[in-house]
Formats: sequence, structure tokens, C-alpha cells
Amino acid sequence: WQRYDEHVLPPAIPNAHRSLSWLGHNGIINCVLTSRHRDNTLTILDRHGLFAEFALVSTIDNTKFHKPDPRAFEYVLGQLREGWGILPNQCLYVGDALTDVVAGQSAGIATLAVMTGQFMHLPNLKKAVVEVGLDLADVIPSIAELPYEVERRNDGALAVSTDELGY
Repeated sequence: WQRYDEHVLPPAIPNAHRSLSWLGHNGIINCVLTSRHRDNTLTILDRHGLFAEFALVSTIDNTKFHKPDPRAFEYVLGQLREGWGILPNQCLYVGDALTDVVAGQSAGIATLAVMTGQFMHLPNLKKAVVEVGLDLADVIPSIAELPYEVERRNDGALAVSTDELGY
């Protein structure tokens, strides 16, 4: 898929920009953790107008570990700790594949599954529930639901409510 990325721009996830913007308005540090190479990742983010929404982009060029290995988070968690004083228990990881859920849970990070990618297919979502204990309360149907979930987890104590941004 790395070579595919060079020729065909992967589609943007619907509502990603809106959700990321809302998170940023609330002082939340948005990060990317991907197994793609840095150049490909930056090109994809830039072409979709998402690059500015992320404070940190962690790619395969930053670590030799791949999800589901929880050590894939070491670089990004180190940067969050050093740059912003953010600890793993203050993070929320959002993924759309079984390897994401396993990695996030194994790293001790609250993990949400979004029903894009692998989880668009219910057998894959069921496998995550049955085999790795994913709680259905930790599943959102689309990235558009992320602001509501973050607001819920913070008891609504955020600077900008979902109502104010038209959610």
C-alpha cells in the first residue's frame, strides 16, 4: 500500500477535518500514529487539508515497532510527555482496525474503535469484541461522533461545546 499511496491518494475519512478542528478548539493535542512512511503521510494529510490539525505525526520512520505491538506508541507518548506533559492515561487513541485496538489497550491507553476501515465489516468488529474484549461502549459509528465521545468522557467540561460548533 505504500507504493499505492504514491499514485492514488487515499480518501479522506468523512468529517475528519470538522472533528479534528473541534478537538483543537478545545485544546486537545491531535496526533497521528501510522505505519506509513513520513513522506507519504505528510502528503496525504496536506492534500486533504488536515496537516495543520496535528501537533505530532508519528510514522514508521520514528519507530521500528508496528501495531499491534504497544511499543509502537513509545515515540509518540515520549513526545507528548516531553512537549506537553501528557501521560498515557490522559490519552485517547482512535483506531479502525483490530491491530489498533490491541495496540492501544496493550499500551494502557483508552481506545476507541471507529467503524471505518476494517470495522466497517461487522465480522471484524465482532472479532474485536469477542477476542480482545472491546467494549461496545468504546465503538463509535463514524469520526463525526468523536467530539460527542470526548465531551462525554470529560463530563462536558470543555471550552467549546459540540452545540457551539454546530454539532
